[in-house]
Amino acid sequence: MFKISHLALAVSALAISSSAFAQSAALQDSSISGFHQTIDIGWLPVTNSQGVTTYKDVIITLSVDAKGDITYATAKPSVSNSPKVSPVKIQAGVYTEVGGGKPPIEIQIKGPQALTSGGGVDVWTIVAGESGSIIGAPANAILYTGPVASYPASSGILSCLQQGSINTRPYLGFGTVQASSQHGGWDSGTVFGVYVADGQVVFDPFFGCVYQPGDSLSYTHN
Repeated sequence: MFKISHLALAVSALAISSSAFAQSAALQDSSISGFHQTIDIGWLPVTNSQGVTTYKDVIITLSVDAKGDITYATAKPSVSNSPKVSPVKIQAGVYTEVGGGKPPIEIQIKGPQALTSGGGVDVWTIVAGESGSIIGAPANAILYTGPVASYPASSGILSCLQQGSINTRPYLGFGTVQASSQHGGWDSGTVFGVYVADGQVVFDPFFGCVYQPGDSLSYTHN
């Protein structure tokens, strides 16, 4: 995993210059994670020459040459608009994967129930969708919403968060997979985060407690 200090290599690739309107990108206010040779920067505040701030997701892929020198694997970083995060709460129901094809890939979110140990935490269960659908990920999972400090230690979520390798997106909750699904990598014990953006529920998996760009799954409520 890359340390934030290594991100100095990425700043020049963003082609950020200064002006009277503080044209800038505020890395300190973004969500930064790294895996292997990829640096993921989420919700990066970028201010243009007019003083208008927008949010960008940036992926920078590095390479190492025969001499051991670090170079860029691509001519420029991948930049896209950050999803518009919604403060709405998670709702129970059946969800269909965005771009899942036919037959539909579905999951069902049930709950919530208050955690017996208290702490203001709600517990949800995620199971396979309706009959005839392909089992999506994360199927057979437990999702917690509420104060993270009150999550049960046995869930493994707290230990992952304490490693500092999880992307700090505005998650509504975190969960753990209880049984593997037909999506590769979503094995038992995998920790994931959930947020709502652009009307879709997004699941970010942390394989090995590390956020990996490109492996997120999005679902819409049926």
